[in-house]
Amino acid sequence: MPTSPLRTWLRRSAPTSDVSLRALGAATAAQIAGTILSIGAPLVLIVSAAHQRDSHPFSAVAGLLILIELVAFLRAPLRFSERLSGHDIGFAAIVHWRSWLTATIGRWSYDRWSRASRGDLLERALGDVDSLQDLWLRAIIPFVATVLTSLLSLILLCVVAARDASTPLVALAIVLLETAVVARLFLAARGSLPLARRSNLARVARSVRRLEVTAAASEFSLLGRSDVAHAFLRAAGDRDEALRCASDRRTRHRTLLLLLATAGILGLGLHLATHWSSSPGASVSYSGVVLLVALLAVDLFATTARSLDIAVRLTLTTERLDELAERDEDSPGVSAWPAGPVTLSFDDVVVPPGQRIALVGPSGSGKSTLLRQLANLEAARDFSVMINDHDLRDIAESEIRQHVGFVAAIPQYLRGAVVDVLGLGRGPRIDVTKVAEELGIPLPVSTRWLQRSRGEDQRAALLRALWTAPEILLLDEPTSGLGTHETPQLLQVLEETAATCIIATHDPSVVSWCDVVYDLASGQIISR
Repeated sequence: MPTSPLRTWLRRSAPTSDVSLRALGAATAAQIAGTILSIGAPLVLIVSAAHQRDSHPFSAVAGLLILIELVAFLRAPLRFSERLSGHDIGFAAIVHWRSWLTATIGRWSYDRWSRASRGDLLERALGDVDSLQDLWLRAIIPFVATVLTSLLSLILLCVVAARDASTPLVALAIVLLETAVVARLFLAARGSLPLARRSNLARVARSVRRLEVTAAASEFSLLGRSDVAHAFLRAAGDRDEALRCASDRRTRHRTLLLLLATAGILGLGLHLATHWSSSPGASVSYSGVVLLVALLAVDLFATTARSLDIAVRLTLTTERLDELAERDEDSPGVSAWPAGPVTLSFDDVVVPPGQRIALVGPSGSGKSTLLRQLANLEAARDFSVMINDHDLRDIAESEIRQHVGFVAAIPQYLRGAVVDVLGLGRGPRIDVTKVAEELGIPLPVSTRWLQRSRGEDQRAALLRALWTAPEILLLDEPTSGLGTHETPQLLQVLEETAATCIIATHDPSVVSWCDVVYDLASGQIISR
């Protein structure tokens, strides 16, 4: 493979030896069957022509016809076995790769997610992982199977022409020529990586610039400077054209190399065939083996080139995925969550265990920002957030997520089964069915998550926050999409949890339910 990132992902796939051997064996058998069929028909014609004057010409081709029929009969199950075993190893690899990916991204901090800037990052990364199936299905397995088949053809060549002393030398020359061509293709693939990286970056930049120009098209038009927009896009197109020309030159050079190598192998085989026995039957057998060796050499070169093209493309994919594993610039905390009842304090506000605080103030006064700071989703600049005597920044992120529940004003959900969407891989510490019914959203956990109303999304987000029975709940406008009947249900569920609740709200019923009101506009704290 061209670079180490690809080898890293191969090791990360961790296929078992029996699955790998089964896939390679099935692919090799299917390829041999296909090659025999591709040369079978020409051989039958050659044998028929050579024995057309015999009294029993059918007997000369009967064996070949039987062999071809047997191979044709077996080819379909062999191909099916090849596809099945290939997909087995591909899917097994995807399981390992997806586990690595979700475990890696799942440890990210909020700041890291913010720097990623794209909400579909996880889905795009999962799509990249899925595309890595080609690494096994269309690159490694076909390449190894083709190499094994080519070696078997050379062994057959030596067996059929064992009487000729020059046969081993010709076979060795073919092996050396094939090895040299394959090595040259590997070196060329490694050398093409910088060009592939530049092409990929140029393609991404062109897409971004096209979006920018499209968004500002009306402004360019109103200013009478549409020519600037066209020049902007034309410059990006010129760079792409230069990169395409360089790629085309590499392709032409590789094609010329493969044609010359194939011609050399065919010439060696024909040179050997001219020294073999002059009897018609032997000449036909020798010619068939020479044709087989030449065809498999062509297949070896084509498969190697195609596999390496896939490897280059997937190297860029693995590099993108490995970037996800880079550590945050700021090291996360490592301390454990304090044992026993916790007191939360921030900005001269002390919140004892179980207290309910309403954050009020006009829009833009900082209620949502304060909640994100209390959840350690962004850094608090003017004050420290303390849990008992521990700075929240010193506590491990995984510990915070187990003990602090957060509900955003506009909840976001992934696609999938309800248990995955709401559980997110965490084991529930509450009776999920009971709490869902109390919230008025009976959700069978095995069903698929479908589009729901804003109020259902709000209540489902609370259920997701309650999943681990957290000690602190931070809620941003949790009743904004609820009616007069659903709001008391939600407050009743919160009261049963006995968790410390800090709620940003404009809802008078929520304000009256809380013990303390903190007005961010004036900085006043009002106890009830």
